[in-house]
Amino acid sequence: MTIQKEEQKNEFHQSVQDAEYWRLMYDELEDQMYKMMKLTVDLLEKEAPMDERTYKRIKELELDLRKYKLFEHRVKVTWLGKLTLKYINFKKKLKSIIK
Repeated sequence: MTIQKEEQKNEFHQSVQDAEYWRLMYDELEDQMYKMMKLTVDLLEKEAPMDERTYKRIKELELDLRKYKLFEHRVKVTWLGKLTLKYINFKKKLKSIIK
């Protein structure tokens, strides 16, 4: 009986570690994407003066960044986003328990 409880504790601990790992990976990816977008804008500004094509490209990148930030807000802040994250973690735990 205690061996089984110990195994369940280990599985739970592993699922918490997995969730933390993926959260860390998500944060690192977010930082990398932000840096890449910033570098792209800097390169576009350095390569040519502000012509119409460059201006349009910068606006597209700004719109992409805004969409990304809105998505992040929906996931991290809203009630539905938090519920979704908890549901995903629950499914991971359930899969690990079933295996």
